[in-house]
Amino acid sequence: TRLVPGTHIEGKSPSDVMPDPSAPHPDQILAQGNTGDVIIMNSHVWHGGTVNRTQGTRRVVHGYFCRRHNPPQTEWQNYLTRETWDRLNPAARTILAVTEPIR
Repeated sequence: TRLVPGTHIEGKSPSDVMPDPSAPHPDQILAQGNTGDVIIMNSHVWHGGTVNRTQGTRRVVHGYFCRRHNPPQTEWQNYLTRETWDRLNPAARTILAVTEPIR
């Protein structure tokens, strides 16, 4: 993941400043780690994926926290299968804010 430190306090988006937001930024750094490492960042920091230049697979678990009245980053309801719904207990259904599966 590439990050541009300090951009979370500028109040601008990459497209406000850069002709091509997908191009490398001169101040970007690469967040790199080893298996099992965790990166915690403010989601308002400009960030983006990069090409995996290794021979191995790259896996990620992405966590996102917001207040209940804000929409989630992923609408879990759109991906929920009956099989998964049946495995969720009431607390998990509340946390994910999901109702009956739509598929």
